[in-house]
Amino acid sequence: MTIAELIEKLKEYPENMEVVTITDFGCMFYETEIDLEVVTATVNSSKLNKPDEYTIYNKKDLGDYWEFSRVDVDVLLLY
Repeated sequence: MTIAELIEKLKEYPENMEVVTITDFGCMFYETEIDLEVVTATVNSSKLNKPDEYTIYNKKDLGDYWEFSRVDVDVLLLY
C-alpha cells in the first residue's frame, strides 16, 4: 500500500473514530500515538514497484540464503 492509498482509505472513516491495536491474545488497546519510521528493508526484485498481497519485506542484513536475490528499498514502518 502506498501512502496515497492509505490516505484515501482513511477518508472512508470518521475523523473522530478511535484507533486501536490488537494483541496476540485478542485484547484491543487505544493508541495515543502511532510511531512512524522510514527503514531500509529488502524485497524480491520482481516485486519492486509492483507489490501485491504476497509481497514480503525482510529486515536488512537478515543473513539468510535468499538475501542475494533481494534489493534494498525504503519503506514506512508503522508501529
